[in-house]
Amino acid sequence: MIFQALYRFAKSRKLLDDLDFTEQAVHCVIRLRRSGSVVGIVRVTDKDQTKRVLVSKIPPRTSAAIACLGSDTLNRVIPHFDSEANAFARQTQKLFIHQLEAVKNQSKHHGVEAVLKFLNHLHQKKAACRSVVDKLKAIPFKPSEWVTFEVEGESGLMPEWPVLRKWWTQRQTEQRSADNEHANEVPCMVTGRSCVPVRTHGTRIKIAPGGLPGGTALVSSDKAAFSSYGFDKSLVSPMSEKAVEAYIRAINWLGDKRNPNYHYRTGYDKGDTIFLFWSDRPLETRNPGKAIELGKWEDLLQGSAEPAPASRVPLAAKKVVSAPAAGALESAHAEAASHFYCLSLSAASARAIVRAWIDQPLPIARENVTQWFGDLTVQLDRTLKKEDKIVAETGELWSRWPLWQLVACLQGKGDSAKEDIVQQRQQLWEMALLGPHRAAPLGLLALAVSRIPAAREVTPVRAALIQLLLKRMNKRKDTMKTEMNLDEQSVAFHCGRLLRLLQSIQTASLGDTNATVVSRFYAGAAAMPGGIFGTLLSKATSQHLNKLRGEKPKLAGWFDARLAEIVHDYIVPGGGFPLTNDPVAQGDFALGFYWQRLATRKEQPEAEPEVTEMTETTN
Repeated sequence: MIFQALYRFAKSRKLLDDLDFTEQAVHCVIRLRRSGSVVGIVRVTDKDQTKRVLVSKIPPRTSAAIACLGSDTLNRVIPHFDSEANAFARQTQKLFIHQLEAVKNQSKHHGVEAVLKFLNHLHQKKAACRSVVDKLKAIPFKPSEWVTFEVEGESGLMPEWPVLRKWWTQRQTEQRSADNEHANEVPCMVTGRSCVPVRTHGTRIKIAPGGLPGGTALVSSDKAAFSSYGFDKSLVSPMSEKAVEAYIRAINWLGDKRNPNYHYRTGYDKGDTIFLFWSDRPLETRNPGKAIELGKWEDLLQGSAEPAPASRVPLAAKKVVSAPAAGALESAHAEAASHFYCLSLSAASARAIVRAWIDQPLPIARENVTQWFGDLTVQLDRTLKKEDKIVAETGELWSRWPLWQLVACLQGKGDSAKEDIVQQRQQLWEMALLGPHRAAPLGLLALAVSRIPAAREVTPVRAALIQLLLKRMNKRKDTMKTEMNLDEQSVAFHCGRLLRLLQSIQTASLGDTNATVVSRFYAGAAAMPGGIFGTLLSKATSQHLNKLRGEKPKLAGWFDARLAEIVHDYIVPGGGFPLTNDPVAQGDFALGFYWQRLATRKEQPEAEPEVTEMTETTN
């Protein structure tokens, strides 16, 4: 179950060590003297750096004035900074001061006294307030950015002062006791232990794409239709405070930019999705999820020469290569018992949406991802380069296609296409993690082949995607390599070979032209070969080949032989040119088109010039 897995992860990462405090990025620090006068105002969080501190955990404040202790948003701390601040924000400015006064009365702390002098002065003296506001806006700061204080002679920022932390913890303990004194206990759906369930989980999941800036709620019930057996709010899914904090903190941790090896986020504004992946075992740097994203798999999934220490057993970067004596695991079966999880999330306004949930044994996840790359393996018909560096030569078997390159083969244009691609990415992701038994949707294959005419060629990555989809539909077994058994290939495959050969004949005869056989006839030949190839063959033999016979007779002879072989040895015995091809046959057509370039370069390099393609497959 999702919540139990997130709870275990939060415990393993020690995210529940202090339930009264939560991490927050602070943007502005106001430095004060002990007298309360301003030394300076600095920005500590920007696009290049982030300052994070533990601040007091507070409930949602969409309908009430609630102050965070020692640090809060600028519009809730500095009077008149935000001219559009609502009544709750203005009330919070006073509550912020009242909390600090309570701390001062209990501790007589000099730093707290300095901050109180500064804030009270702003409320009492309009000129002093205007001066501070002008400085803040000149930097500039936004009303929603978080501010805290630093006082000469005190160590650290204000939320880090022990006196504030002690006061807040004592207050929260007293509040829990009062709230739970007469409350009914029920079993927590996550831990199974008796608890007083949290009534409102709040909107604190920060990483769900498409959600409000303040966060989104994964568990909530605000209408009668969503309630059951008289339970309302979040009581429909009763959880203890610890269980609630566990799933929220785990999700936010997994999706945090500081932990890129645990998530993958799509790059679209509409319908954006984030994939979170983790395991019961500790993660060092890599896992099956990152292998799918990056297109790297040997170093992410295969073995290590040396065992890792028990404290840093990789999740999926390396296979376990040692028995218990090596000190890597307590048991040789420990890894087999580990599970791999993938949770994909998006949001609609204040609500988080679970797009998919995958829970499977870690070895099976590794095996499935390894099989994924096996099904993506094609022989390259061109050299692949990244910038000026060759990463793969023509003829090399290549499987390192990152997810974004595969998805690009399906992408159309416009906002609707961007929204559709999220679902298609999700389908590919699930195919990778769930293995060959997860059938490929026919719609993905139809899209992959329909984009070829616009691209005017079948690139290696497109051939890899089409081969993968056909394999997952049990329509193809061979990997795309020149020594495949041609007798086992379909007529559609040989029709694709034929079109590629006709293009080579045209290029050899006329050189590069704006209107090629492929640009003009690929769509028709792939979908309705019976109505296209007669005309194409007639023109090739009567014009292009006749020209070549006079200029390059040896090359023309080779073309003649290949045409005869394809038509008379494979297409005619297979029933001739089909009138129509379905998406599966069009996929085979595309692979035949791609394969023939490999075969031609091997047998007659003069007929196929070398092509170099820039790539980002090694990101």
